[in-house]
Amino acid sequence: MNYGRRHIKMNTSMSANTSRYCGRRCREALGKFLAPTHGGSYSVDNSFLYFPTERIYVAYSGTPPLWFYGIAQHECHAWPHNQSLALILKDSDVIRYAVLTSNEAKTLLGKCNADDAGQKKLHVRRPQNSGQLYLVEWKEFRLFDRLTLLDVALV
Repeated sequence: MNYGRRHIKMNTSMSANTSRYCGRRCREALGKFLAPTHGGSYSVDNSFLYFPTERIYVAYSGTPPLWFYGIAQHECHAWPHNQSLALILKDSDVIRYAVLTSNEAKTLLGKCNADDAGQKKLHVRRPQNSGQLYLVEWKEFRLFDRLTLLDVALV
């Protein structure tokens, strides 16, 4: 799945620096960008983008060089066939995303451990020597090739 390249527009005001605010704005921008290829309309809530025939679980992290995601274990156990997983990574003023298909998401989540709070833990890392981002739990997955720049106006 290649959703194309996007340019970055950012305003880093104080409110734009909070993780919750950035995550919400990133989910909204991703929904707007994907809408034309996913049925035209969409809605956003805390963790999901809803399209007419699909929903995408969106996980956001803005703490490089190790991005951390937690997905509730109850979400992982019954992962629907029409649900994808989008990982959004904020690195300074650059925001990228990758969308994993339902089967890819199930494979990844099957490789992740759960913590005491019942969340599956995902980690994306950028090694100092190569600079290519990868999934710690699924190194064979070519995440770097799937990352796409996302246009997000943080105002």
